[in-house]
Amino acid sequence: FHASQDAVLLGADYSQIELRVLADIANVEALIESFNQNEDIHEQTAKKVFHVETVSKEQRRQAKAVNFGIIYGISAWSLADDINVSQKEAQQFIDTYLTIYPEIKTYMEDTVAFAKKNGYVETILGRRRYLKNINSQNAIVRSADERNAVNAPIQGSAADIIKIAMINIFELLTEGN
Repeated sequence: FHASQDAVLLGADYSQIELRVLADIANVEALIESFNQNEDIHEQTAKKVFHVETVSKEQRRQAKAVNFGIIYGISAWSLADDINVSQKEAQQFIDTYLTIYPEIKTYMEDTVAFAKKNGYVETILGRRRYLKNINSQNAIVRSADERNAVNAPIQGSAADIIKIAMINIFELLTEGN
């Protein structure tokens, strides 16, 4: 970076924004409560999935993989590869996760159903992602759009929030000189 001596470099990070958006749009009370209490969301998920009070680093890593993987429509095969377990164990992990957070499963099902009916999904600010293959007869093509249907409102809404924050910060910095 090249700047004058009195310049300041500002770094800002919205911690786990996609998970926060998911918690909000799917109305996942347990996640919302954890975020409101500033708890380690991956540790809290691991406690629930593994039914333990003390979480190992490996359990937290696995919970983190599924927390973020769910947003991207991760399959048992991909999760198994990511966390070095069998496909059967990975599927059990996903099933347990969706039992612990049933609102997420409902969100996923409802969002895909909406997309199949309307051909698009929306961010919280109304930006649309059209999914031309959501009703395809080709299962591989269709499933890609189903994953996009679940993911686009989350990632798109996170992007919307960050863009608004950047504009607001710019305006505050400009006004405050």
